[in-house]
Amino acid sequence: MQFLKKLLVAVGIAGVSTSAMSGNDIASKASMAAQQAVETAKKVDGTVLDYSPNSLKSIDKIVLNLRRDGLKPEEIPGILFILGAYVGEVIVRHIPGAQWSEPPKEAQAGGLTVIGVTTKDGIFWNPVGKVHKLLMNGEVDSVSFFFEAVSAKHR
Repeated sequence: MQFLKKLLVAVGIAGVSTSAMSGNDIASKASMAAQQAVETAKKVDGTVLDYSPNSLKSIDKIVLNLRRDGLKPEEIPGILFILGAYVGEVIVRHIPGAQWSEPPKEAQAGGLTVIGVTTKDGIFWNPVGKVHKLLMNGEVDSVSFFFEAVSAKHR
């Protein structure tokens, strides 16, 4: 639980809803949240997040540590949000044509309001949701593997 205590001290952000936000606002807020993940990881245990695809292994490790501590997504939504924003920012920086966006209208009608990444082929990816799944399901929902899947689809 020591890791969680450090994270909670370092983080105080809630998920970003997309209502009434422009594309630039979404990208700006997502980038800020990703940067908060970088700063928090460094502050908590010296982990360096450099926006490389390889750094996503560190996100896997952080979330799996939280899982090992028995935490549930509803207990740490702000932490999961900034980690998911970091995953999304890695996608935006490394997949040509990827950009931050609001979910498609159909997904919003179903209740999805958190920002995500849309690739040039129009596919909406939910990195924040993927981080939640990693916490709930463990390694089977690795964000490092998630990036590889997104990347392979867009080569």
